[in-house]
Amino acid sequence: MSRSAQIPNLIFRTAPLALAALPLQAWAHSGPGLHFDIASGLSHPFAGLDHLLVMVGVGLFAATLGGRARWQLPAAFVAVMALAATAAMSGLVGGSPAEHLLALSVLAIGLPIALALKLSRTSALALVAVCAALHGHAHGVEIPTAALVAPYLVGLVLSTALLHAVGTFAGLALGMRSPTGQVLIRGAGAAMVVAGMLLVYA
Repeated sequence: MSRSAQIPNLIFRTAPLALAALPLQAWAHSGPGLHFDIASGLSHPFAGLDHLLVMVGVGLFAATLGGRARWQLPAAFVAVMALAATAAMSGLVGGSPAEHLLALSVLAIGLPIALALKLSRTSALALVAVCAALHGHAHGVEIPTAALVAPYLVGLVLSTALLHAVGTFAGLALGMRSPTGQVLIRGAGAAMVVAGMLLVYA
């Protein structure tokens, strides 16, 4: 086996140890808090590993599919997330964040990247939309009624789009360095799968 081909196997073996060393508070989303301004919205997706991985992962997934998926998947995520967050903020959708489903969303986005699955654009959009709805709901139900919803939501959308862009451009850059780049992309997906499994059981 070539050295580059061993990278995903190495990640599968070492990532659990590295990720398990993180404090449990770093695994999930940040939870309820006083979100009053655009800065809070900008910073919120960086406060939980599940949100961070999925948002970067969507961009990476879009890059692997290529074509119009490169912008359609991130755009769909942002739109559905914003709608779900707004619905939760307004009280149309109640409940608490679905922690296990949020964890599974990390695995769900990482798996097709790790296995280099070429899903149809319709299937990929459906997968991304479901994940976006879960994360949007989690963001929305954490917002107190006294918060300035509009500035917060603007910040949330901007930071989400930024994380998608990071993942997309990283995927495109690595894809041009094939075959090593392709191995690194799959390795990143494998790391997401491991993180998702650990999040489920954390």
